[in-house]
Amino acid sequence: MLKDLLEGKPLRHPIHPMLVHFPIGFLVLSFLLDLVSLAFPEVPSLLRGSFYAMLFGIIAALLAAVPGFVDYSDIRRDHPGKVTASRHMILNLMVVAIYGINLWIRSSALTDPKISLPALLLSIIGIGLLSVSGYLGGHLIYDEGIAVGRHKRRTRLRKTRFIFRPHTRPVIGRPPLFPFLTPNSCAMVKHCALKSTSR
Repeated sequence: MLKDLLEGKPLRHPIHPMLVHFPIGFLVLSFLLDLVSLAFPEVPSLLRGSFYAMLFGIIAALLAAVPGFVDYSDIRRDHPGKVTASRHMILNLMVVAIYGINLWIRSSALTDPKISLPALLLSIIGIGLLSVSGYLGGHLIYDEGIAVGRHKRRTRLRKTRFIFRPHTRPVIGRPPLFPFLTPNSCAMVKHCALKSTSR
């Protein structure tokens, strides 16, 4: 029951892809506020805003990691996307660790006019790893098809009919537009037409 909830089955939509936008948005906002503090150090509370944006980003990342790990556990070991998913997860853990250290460094410098160099470097590294991890996440969905259509498996499948034609192998597909026009019938019509014209 809990696993179904974390996979988003009651919503008929995966939860992890919905939640990842929040940590990405908060962490990017934190980086932008850092850059603004370098250009306009006279503007107050920029670093404080960056600090809290980073804090919310870490919290949102941890929340998004829970359904993400549930989705990761459903990937078969022999699936080609398993390696990519492992890299995606490791990068996300590294991002959370880097931003956790960054948050600790900033906690004693909330009233500074502009960002310090160590904190800025950690933000640049964090944004870079976050971008690579986001690319891998998109690759898992759009190229590997992880969790795509998972919540539509209970929907009614389109009916498939077996079409048998004389002297041909059975094929699977939709019914023909003119089911009476088999290869034998087409040959018979052609023969009759030639015979009538020869008279």
